[in-house]
Amino acid sequence: MLLQVSNLRTYFKTRSSLVKAVDDISFELDQGQTLSIVGESGSGKTAAALSLMRLIPGSAQLSGKIMFEDQDIVTMGRKALFGLRGDKIAMVFQDPMTALNPVLTIGEQLIEPYLIHRKMNRKQAFNLGIALLQKVRIQDAEKRMHCYPHELSGGMRQRVMIAMAIALHPPLIIADEPTTALDVSIAAELLELLKSITREQGSALLLITHNLGIVARYADKVMIMYAGKIVEKASKVNLYQKPQHPYTQGLLASVPKISADTGKKLTPIPGNPPDLATPPKGCAFYDRCPFKITQCGRNVPKLTKLNDDHEVACFAKEAGR
Repeated sequence: MLLQVSNLRTYFKTRSSLVKAVDDISFELDQGQTLSIVGESGSGKTAAALSLMRLIPGSAQLSGKIMFEDQDIVTMGRKALFGLRGDKIAMVFQDPMTALNPVLTIGEQLIEPYLIHRKMNRKQAFNLGIALLQKVRIQDAEKRMHCYPHELSGGMRQRVMIAMAIALHPPLIIADEPTTALDVSIAAELLELLKSITREQGSALLLITHNLGIVARYADKVMIMYAGKIVEKASKVNLYQKPQHPYTQGLLASVPKISADTGKKLTPIPGNPPDLATPPKGCAFYDRCPFKITQCGRNVPKLTKLNDDHEVACFAKEAGR
């Protein structure tokens, strides 16, 4: 087991309330495995990913355990944490335009991991940077090393982010919506590239997305998040063949199907996600759930094992609804 997260909570304090962005989640990730976190915007996916690298603001309240290679990241000192980022855990951020420094060249940013973590000289690092850009299939790699981020297209900037993430062959790569704002063909090419590189390096991949098509193609296990909590965990096969939580069923029902009747309308999930500053007393999905029972509005359901590869948090499921 590479990563073991136990009872992780990430809370943000505002002037009037406490926002529970990540509220008591636990999961594991094995070496070489791909785990996908799925959910609507605001479900806590990105907050959970940033918490794994302690990239959340210092004012946030972080608790629980994040065991990575027998070290707890939650209690890790600043020096050890600095050595962990980029070397052991790397991240492909959602928006490469804001993640890349606009006043530094691509080369300056790409060679930084080699200079800091491997203590290489600049010439060695520069040559490795060129090789990295070639690996992520960027043409005229040496020329691109001297370019600034605004001189590259969105797809090329995301390739640079992937190159930075794989530079030191980290055991864990976190990809947060890596294909946002990219067209379909470029997105598919980048995901194939990322998956092939992680497979080649033997790295585990934590893939954050709201696209269930991406999950079906690339994930081994899936974790569905809603309102800061995990509502369903399963292997990819189990999740698609036998979705158990009403929210998961709603997500799958809202995806267009090639074989479906073209005149049939999609079935959206009614309502909106709850405000995490003032969360409901019981199940967060209560107001939107077609199978709710009285208990759902009173208590928060816990994850229950259905089998070795499937867990769900739902009172209606337990009641046979």
